[in-house]
Amino acid sequence: MANTWGNSIAAIFYILSNDSDIYTIYRDRIYPVKAVFGPNYFPMLVVNITNTNPSNEKGTNGTSKLDVVNIEIQAFNYSYSELCTGQEYVRAALDYKPEGIYPPASGELVNVQSISFQGMDQDFLEDIGENGLYVSNMRFQLRQKRS
Repeated sequence: MANTWGNSIAAIFYILSNDSDIYTIYRDRIYPVKAVFGPNYFPMLVVNITNTNPSNEKGTNGTSKLDVVNIEIQAFNYSYSELCTGQEYVRAALDYKPEGIYPPASGELVNVQSISFQGMDQDFLEDIGENGLYVSNMRFQLRQKRS
């Protein structure tokens, strides 16, 4: 049986980590749920699920046929300009992603109906690093088809 939380993150992780523009900024520093913080770990992305809303119709496996999953992607960068560029790359990779089945690292296929950008905000953490750290919180909604 599919685990919506883990599989949704895995699908997003797969899409982000296979995007060449995102790689130019974040390299292999894309983390699900939790990241290790240190002086040489930025820039980075952290992917979290904020909640899942199941449909009211049960599928063949006894769970909902469709889950609407709210996802937050936090971007961290010492450079504000690079933070903004990275935001655009993340949005371009995910926003209105066409329906498809994504093979995440977990090995289970994730049937994504759609992904849409919901909004974002920014912050500045002055206590991190020599000159502070810029943070962006991007929100997306993923619709995951279930059997």
